[in-house]
Amino acid sequence: MLNLRDSKLKSILTSLLTASEAREQVTNHWQNAQKSFKSSPLVNSQAAETSLLASYTDLLGDKLYQALTEVSGVSADFLDRIWIESAANTPEQSGLKFNLETKTGTLGLFSVMNPLSDDGHLVSENLPTLLQITAKDAELVFTQAELDQLSTIIKVLYTADYRFLSIDDTVLQPIDQLSFKTKYDNTQPLTTTVHVDEPGNVQLSMDIDPNAVVVAIKFSMTPVTTGWTWVLKI
Repeated sequence: MLNLRDSKLKSILTSLLTASEAREQVTNHWQNAQKSFKSSPLVNSQAAETSLLASYTDLLGDKLYQALTEVSGVSADFLDRIWIESAANTPEQSGLKFNLETKTGTLGLFSVMNPLSDDGHLVSENLPTLLQITAKDAELVFTQAELDQLSTIIKVLYTADYRFLSIDDTVLQPIDQLSFKTKYDNTQPLTTTVHVDEPGNVQLSMDIDPNAVVVAIKFSMTPVTTGWTWVLKI
């Protein structure tokens, strides 16, 4: 139900837009089309208005996907596995569901609820939460590379002012100044150093709490005048 002869709509269709531009331009065009619909004596059907909203929601989904193809940090191979499902239930309510194809089937990631409305927001379906990633026996369905790319996708949607309503939805959302309280002071890394003059077995050790969560372990070695200095950093 899109008037493809409309010059402004043609511009939207053929232009490479950012996520923010796509939301603004598609929303404005839908609002104008909706006004024309409601003022027309020939159209007096909620079903017709719902169909109109569905068409523009689908268009917005396509433009958001197009915007993602231009983003650094999201590979073409990963995007090939993502598809967006659009739906409209009433003349005012619609949604865009982001799905990921996996070896075991389709996995729903998250949805943009009411993407053409001022209250458009994100709702997580299977994105990782803080409780999941900090669980003792955490088993995430995503690889680290997939998590990085999903995080980038969400950042792009945030530029269009689509946001999760709670920090509990997922740890992938970009929130300024967000930090999580830990039991121990983590402002400085724990470090131990050993100097090596001759080849052989090198042992580095330090005392840490057995229940502490080790986020990263890094080894480095630095040449000095005589030998090498090895550093273990946690």
